[in-house]
Amino acid sequence: MEVKPPVVVILGHIDHGKSTLIDYIRKTNLTAKEAGGITQSIGAYQVSLGKNKAITVIDTPGHEAFEKMRSHGARAADIAVLVIAADEGVKPQTVEAIKDIKEAKLPFIVALNKIDKPEANARKVKEELIQYEVFVEGFGGDTPALEISAKTGKGIKELLDLIVLMAEVQELTADSLAPAKGVVITSSLDSQRGVSATLMVKDGTLKVGQWIRLETTFGKVRAMHNFEGKLVKEAPPSSPVMMLGLEGLPGVGETFRAVVSQEEAGQDILPARETLVIDKVTAGEKNLTFILKAKEKASLDALSKLFSQVQTQHADIKLQIISKGVGDVSVSDIETADRFGALIVGFNVKIPSIVRPAMAHREVNIKIFSVIYELPKLVSELIAQQFASQTQAAQKGELAVLGVFSKSKEGQVIGGKAVKAVIKKGMTLNIKRDEEIIGKGKIINLQHLKKDVTVVEAGKECGILFQGDEVKVGDVLIEAF
Repeated sequence: MEVKPPVVVILGHIDHGKSTLIDYIRKTNLTAKEAGGITQSIGAYQVSLGKNKAITVIDTPGHEAFEKMRSHGARAADIAVLVIAADEGVKPQTVEAIKDIKEAKLPFIVALNKIDKPEANARKVKEELIQYEVFVEGFGGDTPALEISAKTGKGIKELLDLIVLMAEVQELTADSLAPAKGVVITSSLDSQRGVSATLMVKDGTLKVGQWIRLETTFGKVRAMHNFEGKLVKEAPPSSPVMMLGLEGLPGVGETFRAVVSQEEAGQDILPARETLVIDKVTAGEKNLTFILKAKEKASLDALSKLFSQVQTQHADIKLQIISKGVGDVSVSDIETADRFGALIVGFNVKIPSIVRPAMAHREVNIKIFSVIYELPKLVSELIAQQFASQTQAAQKGELAVLGVFSKSKEGQVIGGKAVKAVIKKGMTLNIKRDEEIIGKGKIINLQHLKKDVTVVEAGKECGILFQGDEVKVGDVLIEAF
């Protein structure tokens, strides 16, 4: 047995400075690479502290939709650092993080971040923690609490020294010669590489060529990359590695162990299918069907959870998920969306070039986004567009004539404003004057902001080339059904 580096999980509310703290420790610019400035999958990194000392750090998402990822990150660790912004105090995901820490029975440190801000109040935060049964030193307990600034570096050295001290007290050891075992941190599906998983080796040494058995799948380690993206042949205790070679997607938090043969690895395990498609969509005037796609298994779980929350905000509309899966948008997704009239919503995924021919003859709506908290806004916008267009479709398009500029054999050039519903190129319109229909004509050309368009939405001004009976300022042109 030998001493192993401690695995430290960084937990806390969104935007309280977890990734910025790791930035400072690693001397990198990790947050600049994060979409929307937030961590949206678990990242694991090793940090050298000199004198043969190192720690492995797990950064976790703060958004509430990622609660499952956070809890499993805690279970993979030896020590936790609870980051709380000293100017904001305890927030909803802070409470979730406290719950995760206690369930995992982890020793932890409270890091009161952003102490450099004028409005920071460390004492108030310490008092606030008491109601969540977190008693820090000087406030009825022995949980360490340090005032830090991930921006200026204040207190960071003391935090690292305390982590090392806590690890020494725990006497963390591992047997590097034993068969490897550990925990799945993330998993994803790539159209070219196949299934990949980030593993945290808790004990033993994982080697390329070994078979491993998980709870829902198995595989042979074909290749491993360390946290710097470099190919490695071995991963000792406390090492985070991304591996290729699994037969199916494991769930976040699944345990793994190295075995000696393919038979022991899992000939009896049937990898779970990740895409669920239902064959029947409930009929109704206010239904929207969706296909969910995400880059990682854990992100898909988070997306599904957040989608349920969005449903509660739109109780009058039924939001149906007819398919969900990990990986980039596929031809099957396009075909399913076309069959059911579904909207494809993708989180951190791509539309491969091989898929685009399948889109050419199908009207499929695809929305790709990279920040998890954009989903509620995105779905709300889709709902508004969908049902606004249905309402407008039931109304006649109208154009209030604001100006008549010229007349030729091609028709009259008219300026106006669309009211009640959309105005479309090619639309036949009746001419209403003094409450009477006195003629009709057709829109030959339609412009908005001096550009040719096919549709102008209600409330917007436009110019039209109108071919038909004469039109005057003050007339209203009404769609002729």
